[in-house]
Amino acid sequence: AIAVLAVAFAVFAAIPAADAEDATTPDFGKIKVKVGTDYLTREGNKVCEYDTMNAAFEAIEKVTNEGEIVVECAADKPVNFGGNHDPKITKSLTIEGNNAYVMSLADGKYVLGGNIAYNDTEGKVTTNIDLVINDLDGVRVWGNPGDHSFNITLNGCDSIEDKGTITSADFAFGVMLRAEATTGIVNITVQNCKFGPNSLSASIHATAAGTVTVKDCEFE
Repeated sequence: AIAVLAVAFAVFAAIPAADAEDATTPDFGKIKVKVGTDYLTREGNKVCEYDTMNAAFEAIEKVTNEGEIVVECAADKPVNFGGNHDPKITKSLTIEGNNAYVMSLADGKYVLGGNIAYNDTEGKVTTNIDLVINDLDGVRVWGNPGDHSFNITLNGCDSIEDKGTITSADFAFGVMLRAEATTGIVNITVQNCKFGPNSLSASIHATAAGTVTVKDCEFE
C-alpha cells in the first residue's frame, strides 16, 4: 500500500504577476560541473562554464564516466534556472550553491525562485537518485520517481528575502519540495534552513512511502 506523507510549513501560494525591472538582466554567475576529481572541459582542455542550470544538467545527462557529480555555483551570485523548462535530474549529484540564489524566467521577466524536476515517466531515470543541495537559496524540487527511490537533502537552503533586481516581498519564496510516486520511495531531509517572514511557499509534500526529516531549521 502507498503511504501518504505530508508536512506543511506554510500555505502554498499562487505566483503573482512579476515585479521586475524589464530591461535589466541579472549578473548571473557561471556554473561548473565536476565528475570525480575532474571538471567537464571543452576543446583546449578549458573548463566548461554553463550559463544556466538547464545547460549544466543537459551536460550531466551525457556523462558516461563514473565518479561523484558536483555542480558548483558561483558564490553569492544569482543562478539562472532558465525559463523554457525546469532543469531535470537524471543522475545522483550534489549542488554546491556557495550562498547563491535561484532566479528563473517567467513571462519575459526574471523572478526569484526556481524548480529542479525529477520525472521518471520519460524513461531517462534508470536508478535511484540522491540529490544533495547545499547553500542554494530559493530552490524548489518536485517530481515523480516512479519505481525508484528519490532521496532529497537540503542543507542551508534559505528563503529569498529581497535579492537581485526584484525588490517585492511577494517574491521571497521559501524552499518547496513536492514528490509524487506510485511504488517509489521519497526520503526528504531539510536541515539548517531558514524561512523568512515573507516566505509564501515553504512546504514539503509527498504522496509516497518514505520519510521526512526537518532538523535545526529556523522560522521567522
